[in-house]
Amino acid sequence: MDDVVLDGEKVRLRDCRPSDLRPLRDLLDPARPWHETNGPYFGTTTAAAAESTARELTATKVDRPDPRTSLTVCDLSDGRLMGRVSWYWESR
Repeated sequence: MDDVVLDGEKVRLRDCRPSDLRPLRDLLDPARPWHETNGPYFGTTTAAAAESTARELTATKVDRPDPRTSLTVCDLSDGRLMGRVSWYWESR
């Protein structure tokens, strides 16, 4: 399956890559203030859970879900990882 890459005017949505591990660790750090505004149904994350999520997202994936459930958000001008978007459904 080909990598997903969607370019907008200012950002690119794309599949996670192994090289994203360090910026994802920083983004998912439980001390980041965005966690305070995350829905209460997610609960408070731990450093171990954040590390596990970063490793899972950046692992080389042979069988990625189609459609994707998560993509990274990168600055189109310099490729810097800025965030992540995800979605799910309850039923097809």
